[in-house]
Amino acid sequence: MKDINIKRRNKKIVNTNYIWQTKRHLFIITLTLFILLNIITTSALWMKDANFGDVQRGKTYNLTIPIRSSPEEPDNHFVIEKGGDIARWLSFYPEQFDLHAGTLMNITLTLTVPPTDAEFGEYTGYIKALGKNLSAGYSISAISYVRANVRRKTLPNITITNFTVSKSEVERGEVVKFLLSIKNTGNCFANSTTNISIYKSKDKEHEIITSIERDIDLAPSEEKLLEVYWNTGNMSGGRYTAVAFSSTNDEIKSSPVQVEVISEESPPLLLAALIIVVIIPIIVVFLLFQITRRF
Repeated sequence: MKDINIKRRNKKIVNTNYIWQTKRHLFIITLTLFILLNIITTSALWMKDANFGDVQRGKTYNLTIPIRSSPEEPDNHFVIEKGGDIARWLSFYPEQFDLHAGTLMNITLTLTVPPTDAEFGEYTGYIKALGKNLSAGYSISAISYVRANVRRKTLPNITITNFTVSKSEVERGEVVKFLLSIKNTGNCFANSTTNISIYKSKDKEHEIITSIERDIDLAPSEEKLLEVYWNTGNMSGGRYTAVAFSSTNDEIKSSPVQVEVISEESPPLLLAALIIVVIIPIIVVFLLFQITRRF
């Protein structure tokens, strides 16, 4: 009887040790998986999704997709792959590229909608940047989900949300920076031609000095900030007015902003002004005085 109790006690101890060892092994496995998953998910290779919004048959659309690598990631060579029901209409540039740690580059994604055999409705898919350098010990990739909706009628709507100038008073020769915010409030992709016209008031007529033009692509609900620079090196002193224009179907314009260009007049011009304003009147007065004395 005593031997039976000892055997039962030993068996219980063995079972307890087995359970403890099993829990210990599970904990180690769970911790290892957590570390591996954390390494993979925190490898910050990021790529923006591509939403073309509402599109029409027979048209081509372009979007710029940024891809960024974290400083912790090694340099890598990436190849772009595509998939989904929209993939047959997609092309991209570059198709492969090198991306260094902690850097950003842009991929141009082009959507070409067939003119006849594209059924109306929503299409989805993806592009994937797949790293080919496995020296880090794990694979790395980033995915951008692509969406477009083929509709019978689309309506882009470009709005200038803000237009400002960095300095309202500058010396001649300084570079003026204009800040222009543009938003697409329509339901489809939009390409807008935007320009800033600069003119100087002269005899109540506007003489356009220069016009700076930019082309910009905007997805639905997307807003972009443009920085436009104007060199005043060849400008004369005076007040200039700048107005931003943007056009898709209709042309819109911003409120005007003004810039005062300060220019020191050269000595010959100052001397001429002095002669006209001071010396000539003195001569006229002297001549009149001499004439009156004779009579």
